[in-house]
Amino acid sequence: MKRSAFFIGAPLLLAGCLSDYPQFQNVDQSQLCVASTDQQAMECPEGELFLARLTQPNQNLRAYSALNTAALYCDTNYPIFENAAGIMCVMTHQRLEMLTGGEASQGMETQQQGQQQTPQQQPAPQSPQQAAPQQAPQGSSGANQ
Repeated sequence: MKRSAFFIGAPLLLAGCLSDYPQFQNVDQSQLCVASTDQQAMECPEGELFLARLTQPNQNLRAYSALNTAALYCDTNYPIFENAAGIMCVMTHQRLEMLTGGEASQGMETQQQGQQQTPQQQPAPQSPQQAAPQQAPQGSSGANQ
């Protein structure tokens, strides 16, 4: 009797837990905005996947930039992923006034010479093999399969 109650009750409890996060289904998985400067990050669309590439060689500065980047640009209602290369999260514009009110280098590394001014819109990789090469911007044909 206890076993049958468990098998009936467990799925109902799990279904209730999963319904608490319907916002995860609303994120467009086909686009990824990549930025390595604050200026580029501010041009990324709100509510889409955002990848902040951290380029500081100094470990302490990289840790500082990772925390600032997540605090300024990431929607904390969604998961935030961080490793030595950068931060991936869902972009929010709710805290951009904190950045625009001060110096533009508060979040990520200051802009380097010759770097593009606009963020790179890329399709999200489908597998680890496709993650290494740069994807063509949306609208071009000949995507790798």
